Amino acid sequence: MKLKKLFFSNIFLSILIVSSILSVIVGTTSAMLTVSLSEKTNVFTFSNISIKLVEEKWSALDNDDKIVYPSREVPKDPKIINN
Repeated sequence: MKLKKLFFSNIFLSILIVSSILSVIVGTTSAMLTVSLSEKTNVFTFSNISIKLVEEKWSALDNDDKIVYPSREVPKDPKIINN
């Protein structure tokens, strides 16, 4: 009697595990197939934008000091001013 009960318990547990795995597979597949990959467009509206780039330290340098090459430190402090 115990052997028969253990046998049916193992069969029930096996069916439960297989059905759980199948439901995860089917759910994942359906989720991946329903993804919409339509093209999206971002619309930016600009009006009356007036900006100015100011670099006080860079502007104060001579032309010879503005030559840039590797391992040379050049003082730069770019700032954007919204007019």
